[in-house]
Amino acid sequence: MARFKRGSGLSAATMTLSMVCLVAALAVDGLDWWHAGLRGDASGQGATIYAMLAWHSAIVVAVVLSAFYYLARWMRALAPGPANKTLEALRILFMYAALEGAAGLLLPRLLPWGGV
Repeated sequence: MARFKRGSGLSAATMTLSMVCLVAALAVDGLDWWHAGLRGDASGQGATIYAMLAWHSAIVVAVVLSAFYYLARWMRALAPGPANKTLEALRILFMYAALEGAAGLLLPRLLPWGGV
């Protein structure tokens, strides 16, 4: 743990926090649909919702793996400075995951036939 003095520690911490928030939002959204009684095999709406959740889950898994990758690089002092290419690429992936997750969360709830 002596390597914490090197590299961009704030970026590693915020990336880990972002990853945790994305995973928690996915879990809350999936549990919300489950507790509402919507099942994937019961209706077309349920199948569509769970297909969207599956797609978002694949994106979140990529985010989790990339966050662990960056954290491992940071702990080995291979992620120097506040602005490196790995961090920039991962920021784009994290922003895409957040925007795609927000769209997947809001789209079924805001459409006129969404049941809001």
